[in-house]
Parts: sequence; structure tokens; C-alpha cells
Amino acid sequence: MQVGVQREDPSNVSENGRNSEHDRTIFAPGNQRKLRAEEQLLQMALHQPSMERQYHSFGDKLGIFKASVLRTVHEVVATVNRKILPQWVRWPRNVTEVMREFYDLGRMPLVCGCVDGTLIEVDAPSDNETNLVDRHGNHSISVMLVCVPDLCFCYMAVNWPGSVHDDRVLRNSRMY
Repeated sequence: MQVGVQREDPSNVSENGRNSEHDRTIFAPGNQRKLRAEEQLLQMALHQPSMERQYHSFGDKLGIFKASVLRTVHEVVATVNRKILPQWVRWPRNVTEVMREFYDLGRMPLVCGCVDGTLIEVDAPSDNETNLVDRHGNHSISVMLVCVPDLCFCYMAVNWPGSVHDDRVLRNSRMY
């Protein structure tokens, strides 16, 4: 797929010097409409992590520099972490109610959350590469999640390298 970047009509400029329709639009075969700059960035940031390719090959495919892809992905992830994640991942207000729901579901007394961990594979970094090597020999980040009976996440820890054991992640979390 070939993607081209085209400037908007210069006559459509607002008083702040920016194009009111945004200053760049990506055109690709099959696109029915022009994408706003925010839509372009969001699509790139959401599409890239789902692909099993590195930033430079993703950027090459779209004709975008690796640094632009990397910066965009980081900006979108930071925004999601700051604005969206706290709305969806939060500790329950009424822990007693959660404990009752767990008891009703499986006769599990005094349970306020189910904990599990997983490894998310990442590209090997240039520094401290060995820290990310997990027990399977892959480069990864260790993730710990806690959910409540309605299967919503109420806690997550995504700040440990893959070489760290699940027990250590739990013991060093704010939950322990």
C-alpha cells in the first residue's frame, strides 16, 4: 500500500497560522475521506503495536520516519495512561461488596480480586538488554493484573522487566 502526505489548501489557514482542517492529510488507496491529523496519529499509534514488526519497518511501509512513529506511539500511550486508564482501571470503592460477589460466584471467602501475571514481548533494547530476557529466552515486560467479579481490571503493574519473577512483582506492588 502506498501512502502519500499532501498539504491542505493554503487559503484555508486560521489566524494562528495553522490550517483549520489540520495541516497534513494521509491519502491511501481505498480511503473514502481525508483523515484529520489526530485521526492519523491515533491510527498509526494503535496499529503499530498490534503489528509484529519493528518501528522502522512500520515507518518504511507508510513512508514515515521511525522517530515519528516512535514519538507518536509514546504520546498516545502516555495520553491513554494519563486520561483514559484511570477511568477504567481503579480499585473498587466498596471492597466488601466485591468480596460478597466473589463469595456468591464461587464460595470464595475474603477474596477481593483475582491476580494474574503475563509477559509481553518487546524488542531488545540497546542498553540493559539482559534485564528484559525472561525465562523463555524472549525479551519481555512483566505485567500483573487484578480483576474483580465483573471481569473489570482494578489494578495493573507494568513496570518490571521480564527477568523479574511474578512473586517479586506482587511483593513490590502497592497491593501487597
